[in-house]
Amino acid sequence: MGRLITTFCLLLMCFTTMKAQDEKYTPNCPIHIIIALDFSASELGFVHKLQQALTGISKKFELHPTILKIGIITFNRGADIVLPLTGESDKLDEAINALSNPYMVFATDIHAAFESAYFDFKNNSVPGIPKYLVLVSDGDPHAHLRGRGFQQDLINADFLKKGNLEDRMEPIHIISLYSGQETEDENDFDEHIRMESMNHMRRLASDASSYYNFNELPSLVNFFVKISSCM
Repeated sequence: MGRLITTFCLLLMCFTTMKAQDEKYTPNCPIHIIIALDFSASELGFVHKLQQALTGISKKFELHPTILKIGIITFNRGADIVLPLTGESDKLDEAINALSNPYMVFATDIHAAFESAYFDFKNNSVPGIPKYLVLVSDGDPHAHLRGRGFQQDLINADFLKKGNLEDRMEPIHIISLYSGQETEDENDFDEHIRMESMNHMRRLASDASSYYNFNELPSLVNFFVKISSCM
């Protein structure tokens, strides 16, 4: 979790250097982003640091009803839309301040986060604006330990990537940010579970270039800079 928080802090710092300290940055090209955060038991006790990281968005980025919308989803057993996609900075601030994870929940229902993101984009985004879902998770190693429980993640991910013409929903680009252990585990069994979790996050991403480990943060930052700058 510490690595997850550091990732978001560095990501936001890289963005904010694009403008003077007293200015807010609005992308030149419209973009709508939902950040889905793994709020399973491992995140307990780190919520205040997550709040600080997300506050960097409201302080440094100018939200706009069509140009820049941001939404927040948390998930463990099920998912909650903490902040529906919004272009209002005040609402973002309120959602960040209200974030809490008071219960020890050993569940990582990524599929539920995908379902919530779909309805949030459908209700609060508009056609023609690129839609990005940033999934921050360790890939649910417990599900791979059991050998089940993660198949629905893949089904829901494919549904988002393809879009739904009947529902007038455009494809949603999924970015996977792996927040789990990156170093090889000395225990063969634990290493197998770790690799399965990483591969799961890779499969959930829209393409090979949309999967990131922590040490690939500069590439992730560069991607968002290009998208928001119409490059």
